[in-house]
Amino acid sequence: MKSSLRIPDAIAAELTHADAVRIILHRAPDGDTLGSCLALYLALSALEKNVTLYCTDPAPAQYSFLPGANRIENRFSSSALLVTVDCADVSMTGEAAAAIKSGARCLVIDHHRSNQGYGTLNWIDYEAAAAAELVYDLLVRMSLPITPDIADCLYVGLVTDTGRFSFDYTRPVSMRIAADLIERGAHFTELCHRIFRQRSLAKTRLIAAALSSLRVESEPRVAVMTITLDMLSRCGASHEDTEAIINYGIEIDGIEVAVLLHQFSESEYKVSFRSAGDVRVDTAAQSLGGGGHFKASGCTLSGSAQEILSTVLRAIREHAYR
Repeated sequence: MKSSLRIPDAIAAELTHADAVRIILHRAPDGDTLGSCLALYLALSALEKNVTLYCTDPAPAQYSFLPGANRIENRFSSSALLVTVDCADVSMTGEAAAAIKSGARCLVIDHHRSNQGYGTLNWIDYEAAAAAELVYDLLVRMSLPITPDIADCLYVGLVTDTGRFSFDYTRPVSMRIAADLIERGAHFTELCHRIFRQRSLAKTRLIAAALSSLRVESEPRVAVMTITLDMLSRCGASHEDTEAIINYGIEIDGIEVAVLLHQFSESEYKVSFRSAGDVRVDTAAQSLGGGGHFKASGCTLSGSAQEILSTVLRAIREHAYR
């Protein structure tokens, strides 16, 4: 019989009654999927449930201090209730994708407009500024205590996905949640210092290399940067060091779209988009098999850097200005 509960309450009920839960982060984890999943992990673990964390990639070093970050496993087993958080597409869940597609019970908690709902229960709130807002709501619904450690994790998810509360999808409720997390013990000054105000020498060198690759297309005004495997090697940097480098492109006066081509193998590139004003890069990314937010999206393409750039610029012209 179909449940009469609203989706968030139905998800809360499933988690309450589950003995074993496997929480899934998206590949190449960022602050929101990490903070949200770690908060949920800590809260459910306090109930003495069998809770595990899975991600195909390790947590970036800049987030390794978060409580529970060292508990993330890269080997997947489907013998538990699955919960994906901040995973816009099932392909982002690594080895879990096959199990989900085969019918494993899966709860989806997300805020990406491109998410089509691949789970058994799908809580997709397009208006939420971060998945951390939804996990906060979930813990409140379940009457679970938000400890200082949990508050730290949720604050990281919120502050990173809102661009330090500067992105235009930041809501009044985002600020109220942040205030409540601070009241509950979030170490917001220390968190912001560790995430935004310190970086390794290798990443600093990578930023310089990426900026040296900068080119500007005139029609439309698109700033393009490329990070190759050779650049990563020369700088002593890792793939995780590419996070947020694209922002240097969109911060240029007069630029409408920024694109970062990030090489993962000889012929595979992760393409990141950022936009300014009313330009929609989510539609451009979706036309290339990716997705994301109105002003921050991405996809993965194969080919040479020049071939991919031509494809991306065409997608931007045809889809981002509708």
